[in-house]
Amino acid sequence: STVDGLLFADIDGNEDQLDWVMAQKIPCVVVNHYIQELPVSCVAIDNRTAAQEVVNYLVKLGHREIATITGHLRTPVGIERLDGYLKAMKTKGLAVKPHYVQHGDYAGPSARAPAKGLLTHADRPTAIFAASDEMAVTTIEVALELGLRVPEELSVVGFDDSPIATFAKVPLTTVSQPLGRVGELSVEVLNDLVLGKRRQPVKKLLSTKLI
Repeated sequence: STVDGLLFADIDGNEDQLDWVMAQKIPCVVVNHYIQELPVSCVAIDNRTAAQEVVNYLVKLGHREIATITGHLRTPVGIERLDGYLKAMKTKGLAVKPHYVQHGDYAGPSARAPAKGLLTHADRPTAIFAASDEMAVTTIEVALELGLRVPEELSVVGFDDSPIATFAKVPLTTVSQPLGRVGELSVEVLNDLVLGKRRQPVKKLLSTKLI
């Protein structure tokens, strides 16, 4: 083999490639995707705990009617953030009404219809956790168009701490992820595997910060 090691930026429909690389015993690290069930090294963000912290924060502000707009549920990140939301709601003894889980795909426009549906619903939530900042900013725009005051009548929390969060019409509460550290650590782990300093699997889950 001419390749010493491989970094997978994520796993999205290329599971077969990962299986083949593992079968060839080529050192590899999966980035941004925590794979519990395979003996493969991975470095990722703790999305579940982050989502739970968002719900706990909203509950501390006095909210009980908390909805979510998910990311794409074909991605592990989308599933993990939804899982964290559902787990925290259950732990806090709060009902997840059927219309409280709306689906987006991380991009801003995908949140427009879900946000409008939630905010014009007879039983509308007082807080919305959007699985990305872009969707959170769209949610705020929809709320303002409907004449709702943010944050007085609606709290919105995003995820990613992207530049868009800083320039939003209403300053956004969001989850900051140590993505730079994820990249550095992935390369360090891969290098150690290639040099034989560590053995597969090395699994790292990095924590986030609510800002």
